[in-house]
Amino acid sequence: MVLSVLAPMLSCAKKQTIIVIDDWWNVDFAKNRCEIMARNGGAACSGDPTWEVRDFEAQLRSAFASDGSCRGIVLASFGPGQAASKAASEADTSKADWQLMLNFQVGESSQTWTMVHRNQTTSGRGNPREIIHTVCAVVKQVGGSISD
Repeated sequence: MVLSVLAPMLSCAKKQTIIVIDDWWNVDFAKNRCEIMARNGGAACSGDPTWEVRDFEAQLRSAFASDGSCRGIVLASFGPGQAASKAASEADTSKADWQLMLNFQVGESSQTWTMVHRNQTTSGRGNPREIIHTVCAVVKQVGGSISD
């Protein structure tokens, strides 16, 4: 009897919104950019940019954890070497609510980002705190409405 009453209530629990940081894209973008710059005679990157990308992603996670506007949102990562967290396994990038990618440029403290949600994209540029604050505001739809 108790289960028959609780079952509908449990199935109605609101699914948490998930933002997935696409580490795979971020690292590949940085590596490819370094290769292109070296081929074209530009200033080559000194070594593998992976550590710098991962450091920036860690700063994103710290900013996310301390930004009150992100309450109720889950931040997960997707990419090689990522720990299989519950959120990341539930997030499956094909089913993720939002996918956050960086067009990472080595040596820059401000990065260009793009967030994809279904067929819509949002983009900007900023440091980790600015990016996370904007991303959470977009996800929660606390800004104005845009009509195409």
